[in-house]
Amino acid sequence: MDQKTIQRYLLERKGDSEHAIVEGYHALKHVFRFGGEVSSLFIVDGMYDQIYGETVRDDSFEDYLQKEAVSVSQRDFNKLSPRGVRTGIIARVRKKIFSLEDVLSSRGRVVVLEDPRDLNNLGAVVRVCAARGDTALLVTGSSCLWHAHAIRGGAGLQWALLVAQTTIEEVMRVNENTVGSRPIYACTDEGDDMYKQKLASDSVFIFGTERNGITPLVRSQVKQKIAIPMQSGVSSMNLATSVSAVLFGVNR
Repeated sequence: MDQKTIQRYLLERKGDSEHAIVEGYHALKHVFRFGGEVSSLFIVDGMYDQIYGETVRDDSFEDYLQKEAVSVSQRDFNKLSPRGVRTGIIARVRKKIFSLEDVLSSRGRVVVLEDPRDLNNLGAVVRVCAARGDTALLVTGSSCLWHAHAIRGGAGLQWALLVAQTTIEEVMRVNENTVGSRPIYACTDEGDDMYKQKLASDSVFIFGTERNGITPLVRSQVKQKIAIPMQSGVSSMNLATSVSAVLFGVNR
């Protein structure tokens, strides 16, 4: 395998170019299912027969693999995927790029993550939003939702969503200046019981970090605050669990 290909894959793992790196059969199945444009795809020699027996199959994707996948040695594959992948498959895929305006003008709910710190947890939020459906995702801060680790954690469902990287200041500004602006709710333990509120179907839900919660900016500017009712003494929940509780609890 040529060094140029290896370097391209390693650099694009960070998610800051037009393409992203997707590892694993399950994630690539979703990329393929939701219209991702695959630029190149490698699979470990002899691995196809093993992944063909996976319990969660996608016949159209497997047909694509048989025709388009390039077989490489395990040694070369490890150069492309330093962390290793059980199913021995990796691809370079063009990202679906959306603007903040695209997201805020879409139908349904919008989840905003303020500076999430853990890429795997960020990926788990992607899975929750995709499972709920009719939900878009905005991410602020330095963690990239197109990073290879976040894509792996999200099972490739970034391609099933309207997603964008932005800043919390821009979210506030653009929403305020949009005709028919959305109601915004900050999710914090200082808020009112979410089950006692009538939450609009086009609401924006802002989640802070597990350690620090929402930022002072959000606390001061967002007047509507909601909380997930929890047993006394429990201080917080995992970020993805909190997002899941809110999204699936909205229509309770």
